[in-house]
Amino acid sequence: MTSYNRIDEVYEREKQCTLPIGECFEIHNEVGICLIDIENYSTWCMRRKPEDIYFTMTMYNTMLTELLKRYQGVEKIEMVGDCVMIVSGIPDAPGDCIDNLVMFCFELLERINEIKRIFDDDHISIRVGVHLGNICIGMTHSPRSYRIFGSDVNVASRLESTSLSGAVHVSKRCVKRITQSTLLKHRIEIGKLAATRLKGIGYLDTAFLFQKKTNEVLVCDDEPITCKCIQRLIEKNTSYKTKLWTKLDSIVNDMYKSVYSLIILDRFYGEKDIVPIIREFRTWERNHRNENQSILMISAHGSEPDDDLMVRQFIVKGAGFYNSLLKAIEMGVF
Repeated sequence: MTSYNRIDEVYEREKQCTLPIGECFEIHNEVGICLIDIENYSTWCMRRKPEDIYFTMTMYNTMLTELLKRYQGVEKIEMVGDCVMIVSGIPDAPGDCIDNLVMFCFELLERINEIKRIFDDDHISIRVGVHLGNICIGMTHSPRSYRIFGSDVNVASRLESTSLSGAVHVSKRCVKRITQSTLLKHRIEIGKLAATRLKGIGYLDTAFLFQKKTNEVLVCDDEPITCKCIQRLIEKNTSYKTKLWTKLDSIVNDMYKSVYSLIILDRFYGEKDIVPIIREFRTWERNHRNENQSILMISAHGSEPDDDLMVRQFIVKGAGFYNSLLKAIEMGVF
């Protein structure tokens, strides 16, 4: 039976190796290295029995394995706890190893609802870091294990730990290898390169990759009925699709990881004024994105223009609210 996984092949070849233990190794340059971590995993584990954790992680591993079959040259090396290491470009020439790896990462991110179902927890998310570097791979013994070594593995790990939930954090070397066709085909936007301090490494130029929600409007209000009414208004009268959020933490997370055609955002969530949150987002955005996210803010109270928020229009909930909202969308306030 032929194995599709390189590690299985290495195990078989290592049996035939006549060199002393520790001398059966390979060196590979310009390899894609990806670390994937489950956010909130420790908290999730605290509420589960060991056998439940085992069965859940087995299902998660199966999902990853099936997904990886779709991407040539992209392979899972190991899973330690909730952290998964993926590599691309071994043993073939590098070629499109970064393109395939990035496409895999974004398809995995698009399956976040499936991952939440596997873990039976809406608070589960994933962080991803990708780097292009050089590695040494080989077998260690007692017990036998297929291992990857090299400082670039540590870089990928630090990129993951400093990534955003639901986004992909990549090094400058990785950015240079992503082709324009991949970016366009999969609606991926590369953010600004910025010097990022990585623990044990120092400063490295990195960028975030974001999913562009082309022709999609994010509608955010703490009242579900208001969200539904706005959704019907938009989808009946325009060509835009909509996504609805009523939970503030979900809204904030989505704003950071994705770029929408427009975000319609309620200013008050209960008694909480979200202006400070938007101001913080705009500060982050100036450092990490090439363009500002278009935000249209709605409120039951009037609001004064705020240059820091860069909100082009406030629409007051009241008489004529929905007509004013539709007119703003049709006039292209964004």
